[in-house]
Amino acid sequence: MKWDKKSIKKAPAIIKTNTELFGTLRRGQLLFTTDPETSDHIVAAWWPWGDGQSISVRIVTPD
Repeated sequence: MKWDKKSIKKAPAIIKTNTELFGTLRRGQLLFTTDPETSDHIVAAWWPWGDGQSISVRIVTPD
Protein backbone atom coordinates (compact mmCIF):
# COMPACT_ATOMS: atom_id res chain seq x y z
CA MET A 1 0.00 0.00 0.00
CA LYS A 2 1.18 3.53 -0.71
CA TRP A 3 0.55 6.49 1.58
CA ASP A 4 1.29 10.18 1.21
CA LYS A 5 0.75 13.28 3.34
CA LYS A 6 -2.95 13.41 2.50
CA SER A 7 -3.92 9.73 2.43
CA ILE A 8 -2.14 8.84 5.68
CA LYS A 9 -4.82 10.77 7.57
CA LYS A 10 -7.36 8.07 6.63
CA ALA A 11 -5.02 5.13 7.20
CA PRO A 12 -5.74 2.40 9.77
CA ALA A 13 -4.31 2.97 13.25
CA ILE A 14 -1.52 0.40 12.78
CA ILE A 15 -0.28 2.29 9.73
CA LYS A 16 -0.38 5.63 11.53
CA THR A 17 1.58 4.12 14.42
CA ASN A 18 4.21 2.82 12.01
CA THR A 19 4.47 6.26 10.43
CA GLU A 20 5.61 7.66 13.77
CA LEU A 21 8.86 5.74 13.29
CA PHE A 22 9.74 8.22 10.56
CA GLY A 23 8.11 11.41 11.78
CA THR A 24 5.48 13.39 9.91
CA LEU A 25 5.02 12.75 6.20
CA ARG A 26 5.71 15.86 4.17
CA ARG A 27 4.83 16.76 0.61
CA GLY A 28 6.65 14.45 -1.80
CA GLN A 29 7.42 11.81 0.83
CA LEU A 30 5.84 8.37 0.58
CA LEU A 31 5.32 5.49 2.94
CA PHE A 32 4.87 1.98 1.55
CA THR A 33 3.42 -0.74 3.77
CA THR A 34 2.26 -4.29 3.62
CA ASP A 35 -1.46 -4.91 4.01
CA PRO A 36 -2.44 -3.74 7.53
CA GLU A 37 -4.64 -6.83 7.91
CA THR A 38 -1.63 -9.17 7.86
CA SER A 39 0.35 -10.06 10.98
CA ASP A 40 3.74 -9.28 9.42
CA HIS A 41 4.28 -5.59 8.79
CA ILE A 42 6.97 -4.10 6.61
CA VAL A 43 7.26 -0.36 6.21
CA ALA A 44 9.41 1.52 3.69
CA ALA A 45 9.85 5.27 3.72
CA TRP A 46 10.76 7.07 0.47
CA TRP A 47 12.19 10.52 1.13
CA PRO A 48 13.32 12.71 -1.80
CA TRP A 49 16.09 15.15 -0.92
CA GLY A 50 14.66 17.93 -3.06
CA ASP A 51 17.56 18.13 -5.50
CA GLY A 52 15.75 16.04 -8.13
CA GLN A 53 18.44 13.34 -7.99
CA SER A 54 18.80 11.86 -4.51
CA ILE A 55 16.41 9.92 -2.30
CA SER A 56 16.64 8.04 0.98
CA VAL A 57 14.84 4.75 1.51
CA ARG A 58 14.41 3.25 4.96
CA ILE A 59 12.88 -0.16 5.55
CA VAL A 60 11.77 -1.44 8.95
CA THR A 61 9.78 -4.27 10.44
CA PRO A 62 8.14 -2.65 13.47
CA ASP A 63 7.25 -4.75 16.51
